[in-house]
Amino acid sequence: MKYILFEKSAVEIIINATALQSLEFPLSKAFIECLRTGDDRFELKGIAYNIDKDGIIFCGKNASKTILLFDLEKCKLLDKTTDTELLVVLQKTFRFAVRFWNRQAFTNCEKIFKDKTVIFPFPFSVGSSYRIVLERNPNERRLETRGIHNSLLAYKYGKEGAASGIEEKPDLMIFRKGGEKYISCLPNLKLRANISLKDEEKSGEQGEVVHIVQSENIVSHAEFKFMNFEKQIQNLTDSQKSIVNCNDINSPIRVEGPAGTGKTAALVLRTIKMLSDAEKEGRSLLIYFFTHSKSTENAVKQLFFGLAKEKWFQTTSDQRLNIMTLQDYCMEYINIQDTQVIDLDASEAKQYQLLLIQDAFEKNNGKVFNTYKFVMSKTAISFFEKEEENKIILMLQFEFSVRIKGMAEGDLERYKKLQPLTNGIPLENDTDKEYVFRIFTDYQEALETQSVYDTDDIILEALARLNAPLWRRARVKDGADYLIVDEMHLFNLNEQQIFHFLTKDVEQKKIPICFALDYGQVIGERGDMSSSYIEQKLSVGEVLCQEFGTVFRSSQQIAELCASITASGALMFDAFINPYKYCESSFTAREEDLCEVPKLIMYENDEEMKTSLEGHIKNLVNRFKCSLDEIAMVFFDEEMLNSFYTQNIGKYPVNYINGRRENSYERDTPKVVCTLPEYINGLEFKCVVLVGVDEGRVPQNGIYDISSNFLKYSALNKLYLSCSRAQFSITILGSKSRGESSCLRHSLENGTLSRG
Repeated sequence: MKYILFEKSAVEIIINATALQSLEFPLSKAFIECLRTGDDRFELKGIAYNIDKDGIIFCGKNASKTILLFDLEKCKLLDKTTDTELLVVLQKTFRFAVRFWNRQAFTNCEKIFKDKTVIFPFPFSVGSSYRIVLERNPNERRLETRGIHNSLLAYKYGKEGAASGIEEKPDLMIFRKGGEKYISCLPNLKLRANISLKDEEKSGEQGEVVHIVQSENIVSHAEFKFMNFEKQIQNLTDSQKSIVNCNDINSPIRVEGPAGTGKTAALVLRTIKMLSDAEKEGRSLLIYFFTHSKSTENAVKQLFFGLAKEKWFQTTSDQRLNIMTLQDYCMEYINIQDTQVIDLDASEAKQYQLLLIQDAFEKNNGKVFNTYKFVMSKTAISFFEKEEENKIILMLQFEFSVRIKGMAEGDLERYKKLQPLTNGIPLENDTDKEYVFRIFTDYQEALETQSVYDTDDIILEALARLNAPLWRRARVKDGADYLIVDEMHLFNLNEQQIFHFLTKDVEQKKIPICFALDYGQVIGERGDMSSSYIEQKLSVGEVLCQEFGTVFRSSQQIAELCASITASGALMFDAFINPYKYCESSFTAREEDLCEVPKLIMYENDEEMKTSLEGHIKNLVNRFKCSLDEIAMVFFDEEMLNSFYTQNIGKYPVNYINGRRENSYERDTPKVVCTLPEYINGLEFKCVVLVGVDEGRVPQNGIYDISSNFLKYSALNKLYLSCSRAQFSITILGSKSRGESSCLRHSLENGTLSRG
């Protein structure tokens, strides 16, 4: 094959078909197969194409004499790309072509050199330097006399750009051949492109089976959530369908992908399908759908109530569904009252836990520390003597929860055997750990004095009872038939082990569980993920591991920023998991018209930044025609957020989200959402403003090297989580007095974040 030619209106149809934005859709696979092999089973309403030995010509129903031609003999595009890469290169080139034809501004991945254009189709954050070179308005007189004008020729693809100066002149022989063939085929192509869909379906039934998808039937992410169950199933990608329709209910299913790829939607639809099938077959089925937070629980319940039958929530039904947090399940199982928990509010519980740890630390920081320091390691002594107290408290909180209570089960001797974390508290010998355990013991005594338990106490108590004779006998009858777990990455080791004891199989040879995972959304250091319970127990053997790569929630520009943030984390930390194998958004060109490159705006000081917030809200409402509750302001400075509490931001009413999100997140009157990064998980907005992102706050300053790594790790997680909530726009605000955040340096350098 020598060329592929696309007429202007065909390009416009292709870039606005959601099913042609990602190879996870069947239509995209058929399209790429057509290009590679000449297979004629690809069909899209409004487009006709002609295949011969020299090339393929695509023509739209509004046929013109403006064309884009890929010279395959010169650029070798089909040979140098995978199927996924080929689709990305084509879509990026198509988008440039439409901007060129409509005299619109170009993007930062499109470089103009005199009569040439160089397009970088892949984000710099994934380290790709491949580019495609186009000649604008190739001067071919024979075609110009026949009306071919304003056309584009793609003649080079690889790691080399256009030659400098005016010397590089592409060979126009293939361009001429393709153009002449197009002129001769134009009347027939135009006629075929306007054939009605009914006629297309009939012709498909008479001959080969034809895959026909109307571009207008492929919906956007915003429309998808309002469809009924059957229509949502129809509009899933192949990856999502493989999860929803999987018949294996005995082996773990792992769904992995970055934020906004439809993991939760796939879990919800799989649950509904399993319950529906059980109802049709007349068999009983009990499913537990576990979430990490109350806000996610409420969001999932809303999805189910909009799609499913309410009788599945009734205790008398043979097919039952329970949606709840794991903490609520464990509290109910061990029969513990709300008043016995440190706090039901996630935000208050976290803050109160830090206060108790601070008291325990200060109690041991004087004479006790001086006693231990004579046999402690130099690195541990330096850490406890030189580091800021609030950073020590933060890291102790993690050490107590995950390391001592989780991995060591509260036992000092087990704790001594644990290997130190790369980015955790520097504990090199047994005495170092004994000192930390002494602080932990005083923290536990403070809980006992107040007769309350923290979350880990509740989980560990439930774990002990679940792994006991009474439940072993009862679980055969009362255990769950199937488990669905959303956001598995947010559960610590203690919580992850619970799932093994909730199903009917006492021997635990079968693990009927489907869980969603994105390590990039974890707030703070979690250590080496390869040794986690998920990797060691739930991701070995006969496990269906399905990766979702297409981002439905966010624009390409926002997806590239998120990929850049995770890439910078992967460059700095071995344990930082990058969920992006490549960066791909499902947004059509029409949706992309609303999008913009995320921008960083630095103000002289905090007061000027705070004063600007009303103006940002006004601009976003006018620019994106969105309601106030579609705008979120994520504060990276809790004191600044508290200074707005109970007040409006200018004339705009505000809704503050904290740990009690199920109560505070009101939608009766649209309000701008204001929150911290810890509480935005599971939500999505058209526009997100990040407030207070600058050095010293993101990341916070750390005197000791290891704590600095810990804080930077946490800061990158929070940035990724906050940015991945946005659909169309991200604005990041900082103070010049502090300086630009080092966490944004990589994104600023590769152009995924611009300075405003």
